[in-house]
Amino acid sequence: MDQLERIAKMSSYLKSAKEACDELDAAMKALADALEKYEQELEHIDQLAEYYDSSDWLHDFEDDEAGLIPEDIDRGALSEDGIYDLLMDQKNVEDILQQIQEYLQEN
Repeated sequence: MDQLERIAKMSSYLKSAKEACDELDAAMKALADALEKYEQELEHIDQLAEYYDSSDWLHDFEDDEAGLIPEDIDRGALSEDGIYDLLMDQKNVEDILQQIQEYLQEN
């Protein structure tokens, strides 16, 4: 490889590596923001889990099914799948965070 080819090749490597680092930097900033927001919501997630496991949720659900809850009330928390799906999402997030932590400890 002659000098000009080498310079062009190395310049290409530099450009590609810089783009990859910039993308990773942006992703890590977005991840840090998302983790901060997630940490702020953990208490709410715990409260939702308690509500979902309580007799209050079943009572509220049955009253909604009977038409006793006003139509203008947001009933998202009464969805049979809503809170459960959130708790499964939380478990998946925790599993991924654990894998990241293990990866970082190994490397």
